[in-house]
Amino acid sequence: MAGQEISKDESLSRKGYRHACHIMIYADTDAKLFGKIPIKHIVLMQMRFDGLLGFPGGFVKPAEESLEAGLSRELWEEMGDGNVRVPLYCLKRGRGLSAFLSNSFISNARSQLIAALRVLGLLTQDELDAAVAKAEMMRKTTAH
Repeated sequence: MAGQEISKDESLSRKGYRHACHIMIYADTDAKLFGKIPIKHIVLMQMRFDGLLGFPGGFVKPAEESLEAGLSRELWEEMGDGNVRVPLYCLKRGRGLSAFLSNSFISNARSQLIAALRVLGLLTQDELDAAVAKAEMMRKTTAH
């Protein structure tokens, strides 16, 4: 379920809510998969304890720490476990990004990943649309 974007200041002014900070870490690369398929970019995600994919981070307490300090603490606690490199390539029969997107993600991590890949220009809109469409087909066939 995608939520409405709000500013940091507006978020901190709301009472009765828990605050969470997450981060998408990525880097450019000239590496090639199997020595043939350009990878172009590397994106880090995390396989959580419950088997869902998400971005590193977690809950912070703005009354006790800044959001940045809370995120740093969460990253320090989490970075050793379950890191996953997102496959930013598409292979025949839906392997690669399509297969990755067919997995279960926590909350809106899947939509955040797709939006970030688009906004940062790591993949074209056509590449993203094709990968998402194949992922949806894969999810439907495995749901039976």
